Amino acid sequence: GGVDGALDISTDKGATWNTMPNTPWDTKFILPWPSQPGKIIVGTDQGLYCTTNGGTSWASLNGHIMSSLITGLAVSGNTILTAVQDFGPMATYDSGATWNQIPGIDEDGTARFNPGNPNYAYLYTPGSGLHYSTNGGHTWTAIPSSPTTGIAAHDVLSIDAKNPATVYVVGTNGIYRSLDWGATWNPLPWSFTNPSLVVVSPSDSQTIFVGTQAGSLSFTHN
Repeated sequence: GGVDGALDISTDKGATWNTMPNTPWDTKFILPWPSQPGKIIVGTDQGLYCTTNGGTSWASLNGHIMSSLITGLAVSGNTILTAVQDFGPMATYDSGATWNQIPGIDEDGTARFNPGNPNYAYLYTPGSGLHYSTNGGHTWTAIPSSPTTGIAAHDVLSIDAKNPATVYVVGTNGIYRSLDWGATWNPLPWSFTNPSLVVVSPSDSQTIFVGTQAGSLSFTHN
């Protein structure tokens, strides 16, 4: 039986179950190999794995791919940043030939390059908050007392295309703004409870949309 974070086995037609060792995956399907008893392939959120001895040992079939569940994607030149489920963000600096996992940052979330200066990049995850880079995604700095909330959504961060040093982010009890590319943040005097998204119009810096977890959507032109 496949469950989140484990693979269970029963040898008495389902009367009792035991967790198989070394199977820490979120399993979605189980495929026994008809012509080879003991060979089983499982498909998981973390990729494909195979056993040829009934589960005593497992081999990865993923190569260098660690996850196919991409929650965020940003591209600048040869650099690709991804936020993924079940793992920290992954980055490639050679158009995908090799990939590196970015340490110290949680799963899910979103990734962005600043269109006004791609040296500035942003990674947000629900568990780790907001991180930013000043060298195109090669190294990352956590924002102290990160204003972000635990929402795994794409539009929690928005960059003012007309004034790219201005960046907005969803906070626990409101919207925060940075005027220095993301280095420092201050709350805005807007009365939103539990916001879930903020979007600045790419053609008009004065037009801003804010959504809340209650299902409301507000906008301003000034």
